[in-house]
Amino acid sequence: MRFSFAIIGGGLTGVSMIFQLVKRIRQKARSGQLDPSKINIQMFEKQAVFGPGFPHSENNALPCHLINMCAQDMGIISANPGDFQNWADSHRESIYNHYRAFFNESDLRQDCCDYYPRPVMGEYLKSRFGEAIEKARQLGLGLELYSRCEVTNLLEENSRVRLTFKNFNTGKRFSIHSDRALIATGHWLDHEERDHFFPSPWPPKTLVEGIPTGESVAIIGTSLSALDATLALTAEGEFHRDAKGVLTYVPASNPRNICLYSRRGRLPRIRGKTGDYKNRFLTPENVEKLTIENNGMLSLETIFHLLESDLEAAYGHRIEWTKILNPTASPIQLLKADIKDAKQGDGHNGALLRQTVLHRTLPFVRKLYTSLSAADRKRFDKKYATLFFSHASAIPLINGEKLLALMKSGTVDVVKLGDPYRFIKDASRGDYEFVYRTEQGMKKRRRHKYVIDARGQKKSYETNPSELAQNLLRSGTIQIEELPYLNHPESHDHMTEDPDGGIRIYRTGGMWIDPDTHHVVRKGIDGKKSISERIYAVGAMTRGQIIDASMAHASAVSTDKIAESLTGFLEKTQSR
Repeated sequence: MRFSFAIIGGGLTGVSMIFQLVKRIRQKARSGQLDPSKINIQMFEKQAVFGPGFPHSENNALPCHLINMCAQDMGIISANPGDFQNWADSHRESIYNHYRAFFNESDLRQDCCDYYPRPVMGEYLKSRFGEAIEKARQLGLGLELYSRCEVTNLLEENSRVRLTFKNFNTGKRFSIHSDRALIATGHWLDHEERDHFFPSPWPPKTLVEGIPTGESVAIIGTSLSALDATLALTAEGEFHRDAKGVLTYVPASNPRNICLYSRRGRLPRIRGKTGDYKNRFLTPENVEKLTIENNGMLSLETIFHLLESDLEAAYGHRIEWTKILNPTASPIQLLKADIKDAKQGDGHNGALLRQTVLHRTLPFVRKLYTSLSAADRKRFDKKYATLFFSHASAIPLINGEKLLALMKSGTVDVVKLGDPYRFIKDASRGDYEFVYRTEQGMKKRRRHKYVIDARGQKKSYETNPSELAQNLLRSGTIQIEELPYLNHPESHDHMTEDPDGGIRIYRTGGMWIDPDTHHVVRKGIDGKKSISERIYAVGAMTRGQIIDASMAHASAVSTDKIAESLTGFLEKTQSR
């Protein structure tokens, strides 16, 4: 009897899973440790094509939408983060020929980083998926590929997993069984447009087709998704460099007028050059030592102290945190300064030291996050998560220059709303109004006919409107992670009970998993925690627990762990 493994989702995470699983099966088959003919892989994808998923499909991303991470960090192979860079290098001529009308080659290269339009990543994923399928067939692995099919339910029964799925071509529903399954469905979106209100900036063609030129558009949010929406809505205009090399924007004849709103008015940071400074304080070794000394837990204060020590060592002076956390300059002034820093750096050989220090932590940032107490996890999520991701996922210089050119041309404005503010739908006038106060205390009102919510995906998996998510939650097959508030010597929150006498908890919003193995975790009616042997989850659904869950290399590391575990299990069972 064949062992079956189901992969639900055929985007980046799903492709990483099948590629690395086939690779490990192949290695063990060569040494006679596994018989591939006894293994079956089932894979489900809502789109017609396996590989790109939603964000990297040419149907859902425009040429102006760049990947925000260096190509050398985007590979889907755990042991080779530069795999995407290597693939792109071998296809460099065709890539630039295709996108020459949209970018100069120099625009896509910054120091040691290459940035490519998202559909290029989609082509890479299709290529790696095709390789995995070809190798699987050569090995004699069983393959069942279900494109244009959406899994709608997943239940454990009789030591197996039953999957129910809907075929979009026929409208019919089917059920099959598997021995184990990976949930890799990625991000979720609300597609329902309501009275000129777009609940998501995706797909961008919906915005371009649904918002006429010349209209006034509000974009809620000032982060990566907001920038992508802005670039989509200004694509009719043209960018040029003047005699001094400064990027300028010439609007179309009847441009949309765009205003980006957020509480802090904080724009994405610009990626600079990573230098040669090696962290001396915020290191995996120090984190491991301190975690052991503090009974498996770290406080935010401890982490900030280590970070501050490294920054001071790198810069040679104390850090003024007030300027970093609460800058007083206008958004356009901050953007200009950020572009200057990205170009010139603030360290040896043009390195940007603050980003250098932070990037050294990315390989173990998951460990840092999961070691926090419930109180500190909640505090980080509320106060510092946006700041962290703005540096960890800094945008390429060309996108920063484009945003500055758009603001200088008067096409785009950025407003800091502060707190509190009001967002009102005026049914009588058929538009929307923002009511807020300036930093000088003046009351302001601004109206827009169209509004786009670009604040990014909501953190809680409970907001996922898909049939699968709702069925998984309803049946208890998956649960939301809940962290109890525990007394801890370094914690600044020693209360373990709420005023009514109940235990205080922090619901992270993420699908509850074991962060080391990615097995789904749940609590029974008896209150006891149990780990599912048959269901795994990797990706955006686990973001409340896995801080880097949406990063490509993090998915590669996670899926490779599962591949290693599965092949080890199969080796034992086949040898019996």
